[in-house]
Amino acid sequence: MSSSIDLTSEADAAKQDLVACEKEISGIKSLLRAIGPQGEADDESNTLSVHWIKIEGLLEGAIPRLSLQLSSPVEEATLTSMAADNDASSDVATFRGVETNQATLTVSAFDADISLGSSEPYDLAPICKFNAMETRDEYETEVFVNISGTAPDENQPDGAPSICSVALKFVYKPSQKDRREELYELLNQCSQRKSAAVERLRQTAVAASRQQMMTTANGGDGQVVSRSSSSNNQKAAVRAGFLNSKPKKEPSKLYQLYQKYLGPQSLTRAILPIAQNYILFGGFVIFMHFKGQLLALPAPV
Repeated sequence: MSSSIDLTSEADAAKQDLVACEKEISGIKSLLRAIGPQGEADDESNTLSVHWIKIEGLLEGAIPRLSLQLSSPVEEATLTSMAADNDASSDVATFRGVETNQATLTVSAFDADISLGSSEPYDLAPICKFNAMETRDEYETEVFVNISGTAPDENQPDGAPSICSVALKFVYKPSQKDRREELYELLNQCSQRKSAAVERLRQTAVAASRQQMMTTANGGDGQVVSRSSSSNNQKAAVRAGFLNSKPKKEPSKLYQLYQKYLGPQSLTRAILPIAQNYILFGGFVIFMHFKGQLLALPAPV
């Protein structure tokens, strides 16, 4: 009984997963139709804008400046002022066509023209990650970057002194091509989950059918019926010695002659289909030789 409940719950779970996958696939296809086919709009690249929000750890009177080094593609930008609220004139570093899967960003800090240090290469993949199922155009992320000097410091675990920390705001705008590729990736993953749900449903149906056959063969209640007890209460289906059949009677002489000369396996039956044309031709020739005058035209009067 418990196995039947397990199979039923497994089938229900597989059906729910199948319905959810079909719904998700329908939504992905709707978004793909909204984006449209691949065309000239795909030439537009993604953009990554970097805003300088604040810096901490510098002495008063310092003139800070940031240098941003992008690895893929190799580009460099400089920020000389921090972004104030509702200030459109503040510096913004904008990078286009960023390879989000492998690009890194290194931040270097300067006091006027004096180099203070640089940060470790920061992976941009988490920043450029977006949900293709959403309709948002931009994704904002704030990150604190630690600037370390080049001289060794015994108090630091890695030996490099910490100069200051910089707060940056990243604004990533994916392109239509990026959205389409992400949607196709989601569609592929959802199709794989749908195939797995269909396979689970098929295996559950096979197991349920097999269990039903075993239950029917065992008497319908899941218990094995004893043959010895059933044989005492039921009459034997066949009598003993039913295999000991009576000897066959030999056919008569007339039947043997018929089978030999005219039977289905006889030589006459084998030759007759081939010889009948010759027999008909010979009979026609003999008839025309002896009785051909019967077919002659009457004499003219």
